[in-house]
Amino acid sequence: MHETTRTSDPEPHLVDTAVGPIALTREGDPGQRTVICLHGIPGSHRDFRYLAPLLAGTFHVVRVDAPGFARSPRGAPSVDGLADALWAVADALDVRRGVLLGHSFGGAAVLHAADRHPERTEGIVLLASPGGRLHRGFGMPHWVYSTLASLAQVPLLRAWVTDLARRAYRQRGLPPPDRGDWRTVAHQLRIVSTLRFTRLTQIAAALQCPSLLAHCADDPLVEVEIARELAATLRDCHPLFFASGGHHLQKHRSVEIAAAMHELFGRRT
Repeated sequence: MHETTRTSDPEPHLVDTAVGPIALTREGDPGQRTVICLHGIPGSHRDFRYLAPLLAGTFHVVRVDAPGFARSPRGAPSVDGLADALWAVADALDVRRGVLLGHSFGGAAVLHAADRHPERTEGIVLLASPGGRLHRGFGMPHWVYSTLASLAQVPLLRAWVTDLARRAYRQRGLPPPDRGDWRTVAHQLRIVSTLRFTRLTQIAAALQCPSLLAHCADDPLVEVEIARELAATLRDCHPLFFASGGHHLQKHRSVEIAAAMHELFGRRT
């Protein structure tokens, strides 16, 4: 397993966008090709602190706190809301075209974002992304998540739903929501409930841009077979499969991922 010991952890700042204020960090030369990075659920811009310094010499790296996560105020609670936030950030930074990178649930949002504006998408990078069918980390049908989000609105049930959600995160080896209040838990449940796996397959099959897909065989949340199916669905896919690295391969396989991104996207067109 290869990983860089150098990390980059700049302080995020809020940027006004068409969907509201969004916290982000910027590294590298804005004149270079832009890579906009989106974390999973839960997560933040810090999830890319190992990968970003390996990219900043070639790319303009933008790391986003999704609406309702870390430093960003809440926004539309849906996978499409996350996709819109990516393009709202691009507009606010005067980025016309760029590469979209998503980890875990962020990969689903990146697929939706690329589908919304294919003319602005120079490529996508999917790290431990969900695919075309239910994976073990998702655990339950989408309607269960929407039901729990609705139950969180009931005062007598808020503490129960919040505790249930936090225990579910821990059981999956993930940190509980960084904001432990019921509103944050309900917000995240709402987002998760909007994911449709068949839609991800449809989007992937229609995309024309080059894609880099990276996945580890020992990922405890998303089975590697699902990643292989997604890679086969994408038309211009450059897959990277590793024996080890777990779900957070942007840390444990940062060197290899950065090298592949330099090779695929580093040359300006």
